[in-house]
Amino acid sequence: MMSRVPFPVKLRTLKRTILLVLVFVACCLTLRVMSSHRPSWLTYLRYVKAKPTVPNTGPNIIQSRTRTVSSKGNTTTTRPEKMTNVTTSVRKQLQACVPSNLGQVPAEADVSKISDPVLKYANVEAGGRWRPSNCNVTSQRLALLLPYRNRSTNLKLFINHIHGFLQKQLLDYVIYVVEEADNKPFNKGLLLNAGFLESEKLDARPCYIIHDIDFLPEDTSHLYQCADKPKHMLGQVRPPNVTKYTRGSSYTWKFGGVVAFLKQNFKAINGMSNLYWGWGREDDDLAARFRAVGPIPVFIHGSEAKYVQLYHTNKDRQENTNKWPYVHQVKLRLHGDGLNTVNYTVISITKEPLFTRILVKL
Repeated sequence: MMSRVPFPVKLRTLKRTILLVLVFVACCLTLRVMSSHRPSWLTYLRYVKAKPTVPNTGPNIIQSRTRTVSSKGNTTTTRPEKMTNVTTSVRKQLQACVPSNLGQVPAEADVSKISDPVLKYANVEAGGRWRPSNCNVTSQRLALLLPYRNRSTNLKLFINHIHGFLQKQLLDYVIYVVEEADNKPFNKGLLLNAGFLESEKLDARPCYIIHDIDFLPEDTSHLYQCADKPKHMLGQVRPPNVTKYTRGSSYTWKFGGVVAFLKQNFKAINGMSNLYWGWGREDDDLAARFRAVGPIPVFIHGSEAKYVQLYHTNKDRQENTNKWPYVHQVKLRLHGDGLNTVNYTVISITKEPLFTRILVKL
C-alpha cells in the first residue's frame, strides 16, 4: 500500500512550482521589454557594425578566418597576418559613419522665413542625391518617394527641411517627387507604385520610405532607416505654432504619413493597391497587405518620433467611398492588384536641383 505524502510537503512543492513559473514569466517579459525599447542610436550602431561593406581592395573582412583540417580530423581556426590592419581601417570608416549630435531640429512652417533651398543645399547632386563625403561605408541606401500634386508651398517647406535632416544622419539618399499630371481624383497608391518602378530603373536601392510632404520630422535621432519589418514612422504630431502633440488611434493603428520598408518586402506584397481613387484607405490597405503576407509592421511611438504637420487646403481633395480593407479581403486580391497591374504613362523624368521629378499620367 502506497504511503501518502503529507499535506505540508505538497503545499511546499506547489509553492516552489508557482514561484519558478512566475520567475520564468518575469524574465521573459523583461527580455521582451528590453528588446523592444532599445534606443534608436544603439540599433543604428549595431546595424553598422554587424553589416559593414568591405572595400574592393585588400583582403575580404568577411572571410577573415581560414579553416584548416589536420590528419586527425580536428578543426583549427587561424587569422591572416594582415587581418588586424584591415579591421582597424574598416573600424575607422564605421566610426565616421555613425552620426553624432543627434536631437531636436527646428521645423520651419512659414515659407516666407526660409532662404532659397537650392543655395542652402549646394552640396546636393542634381536629382536630389547626397552621400557623406567622409564616410565610405553606409549601412543603407535610401530612396524617398513623395506623392504630390498642387501643393507647391508644402513641397518647398519639406525639401528645405528634409535635406538637412537626412544629412545629419549621414545617409546615402535620393529624393523622388512622383507627381500626378491629370484631372482625375488623386490616386496615391497607383502613384507610389509608378514611382517605385521608375526609381528602380534609375537607381535601385534596398530601403524605401514613402513620405507625405505635409509632415516634417523634428528629431534626427529618429533614424530614417529600414528594418526587417516595415515601420510606421509617424508617432506624435502637432500643428505649427502649437507645442502639444497628438497621439491616439489615428497614429496607432492607421498606416499613413511616413512608412519605411525594404524593397523585397514591398515586392512580396505586390506594392500598393491601385483601386483607391480619392483620399484615404490606401495606406490602411498597405498595412493589411503586410499583415497578410508578412512581415507584420511595427509602429514607432518613441519620444523621438515627433512631426510638425503643415497646413494645406482641401479644395481639390475628394474622398473615396471604399470600405475598410480587412486583411482577409485584401489577401484574396493583392496578387492581382498592385505592381503587376499598375497602368500609367510617364510624361517626363526631370532631375531638379534638389529632387528628381517623375511626372506621370494615370
